[in-house]
Parts: sequence; structure tokens; C-alpha cells
Amino acid sequence: MKFLFSISGIGLGHTIRQKAIIDELKRREEDSEIVVFGYKNSYNYFKKRFKTYDILGHSFSGNKCETSSFNIIIDNFFYIFIFFIDFFNVFFRMLFIRPNLVIVDGDPVVVLASKLAFRKIVYVYNYDLNEVKFVKRKIHAQRGFFWVVLKLVYKLSSKVIIPVLTQEKRVEGKINYVSQIIREKEKELKLKKKPILISTGGSDFGVDFVDHILEVADEFNEDFIVFGLDRKDKKNVKFFKFSEDFLDYLKLSKGLICLAGHNTLSEALFFKKAILVFYIKGLIEHEQNINLVKDYVMVGDNCGDFKEILKNYLNNIKLLENKVKKLDLKGDGAKQAVDIILSLK
Repeated sequence: MKFLFSISGIGLGHTIRQKAIIDELKRREEDSEIVVFGYKNSYNYFKKRFKTYDILGHSFSGNKCETSSFNIIIDNFFYIFIFFIDFFNVFFRMLFIRPNLVIVDGDPVVVLASKLAFRKIVYVYNYDLNEVKFVKRKIHAQRGFFWVVLKLVYKLSSKVIIPVLTQEKRVEGKINYVSQIIREKEKELKLKKKPILISTGGSDFGVDFVDHILEVADEFNEDFIVFGLDRKDKKNVKFFKFSEDFLDYLKLSKGLICLAGHNTLSEALFFKKAILVFYIKGLIEHEQNINLVKDYVMVGDNCGDFKEILKNYLNNIKLLENKVKKLDLKGDGAKQAVDIILSLK
């Protein structure tokens, strides 16, 4: 059976989530063939593993504190042209590839192309339409755009999979809310001292808040490990541009400092880690995720005093860890997602 995966390349969350699903799928369907459409991070990751085609995709940008619907529109001003380029690229390649099933994580253009090519579609996304009501009025235009697009995408898809953070698992028609999608750990590590992990989430958004933390990191008696930056190690900070061992370090860590990306939060909550999370104000996914986890994490101010924020976090690590321990998370969302995918064979 041939499976075509289309994976958003914004950040690393979509890529890592689909890696977990593909690994589970390959375990259960050993003879299956995997083909990938990707861009940026997803293309660079999967091109070494499967037959992977590059598409253009869309963009997001922001400053250290916030973004806006206006900035997103400007970033994607020419996206109407990119949309049609990607559409025809995907559509004609799909006629040649002839997949039995298409799994899309993030990009509506592939859903439309797949529908017109008469393919069954499973759409994976972490935007919960039931949570849209909390979103602040100042980003109502962005909220409305996502609402219209996702309602259309959900309608065109055969099945929809939404991995939860703290919501209840449930089924609402074709929409399936599954457990957190967690990768398998690769190996056991031995560290002399439990570190504090810092994750940029694989996007440009994360670089600014990490730089602020690194400016004051040497004032604390802690070891910090940064994932997502290619820099020279210094006093008490070690850098990894990207590492498959992130979960191994996470399990042994004292806590995690990160952006409000869905996948990073899912993994940290599952491993019961004390979390200091920053988010881009005005970015609808971050606003949703913060609303879902705010009772279990410490939320940092992107424009605040980072020395005081870090000090406060380190002084309250045990309290934050105890909050997270109240959550009963299964982390078997990849298995549930593959069950859904294979139900369409």
C-alpha cells in the first residue's frame, strides 16, 4: 500500500509528529511505501529517509513579543501564486504517484489537490475549533480565516485527527481527538547533572527569547542545553542544531523552557516536566495552546525581565512539576492515528 504524507515545514512540530505516525505505520505495514511532500524543515528531514518532493509552502514571521494578522498577510502576500504553483505541482505528481491514501499535516492546498485526484484524505492538525471562542478579539480576522479554511478542509477530508494537549479524547463525526502523539525514545543517556532544556521549536520565532535567556544563563548554577541553534558551546550552555536525542535529554532533564508549540508541549507534559513557556502574542495556535496548558505551566513574558523570569522559574520547578503530575496523559496518539488511517484501507 502506498501512503503519501504532506507535512508542513514551519517549525519542527509537524515533522516530529508525523515521524511518530510514520514509524508506527511502518511497524504495522512493513511493506508499505511512503512518499512525502515537504518544505523547509520537513523536506530537509524526510529527504534522507523517503522519496520526498519539495513544495513552496507558506510563511510566518514575528518579532520578540508578538505578530499580527497584518504581518501574516504581508508575509504571505504572494501566497495566492504559491498556492497555485503548489497545487499543480502536487496534483500532477499525485497522478503519477497514485497513492492509496493521503495524510496531510497542515497544508490545505494538498487536501484540495488530493480531493480532485479522487484520493482519500486524513487531515492531521492541532487547531481545535471548539477552542476558538477564547481567542482575543484583536486577532478575530486571523481566527475567522482559520475557521473558514479549516471547516472547508475538515469537510473535504475523509477523517480528521486532532491530537489533544489537555482536552478530553473524543470523536465528533469524522473528527477524532486522539492522545498526545509522542515519539519513542532512542536511547538511555547518562548525565552528571540534570540540565534545563531550552527549545526554539525549530522556527525563527524562538531565537529571540532564547538569546535573552542566554544573556543571563551564566548567573545561575545550572547546566542548559539548547536545541535548535548551531552555536559554539560556552560556560554552562551546550547547543544542538537538531538532535534525535531530544526526548532522551527531556526525560532526564530538570525542566524545559520552550515556545508554545503543540508538539513540544505535548512531549514535556507527557514526561511530567516543569515548563516555562513563552508564546507569540497574536499567533492563533500559540494563543490556543497557552489557554489549554496555563494551569500546569509557568507563562513567561517575552518582553519582561528575563533574569527575574528565569529566577522565578528555577525557584518553582518542584511546584510546576507537581502540577503536571496531576495530568493523566497516555501518549499513544500515534497508535490511535494509525488505527484511523488503516481503517480507510
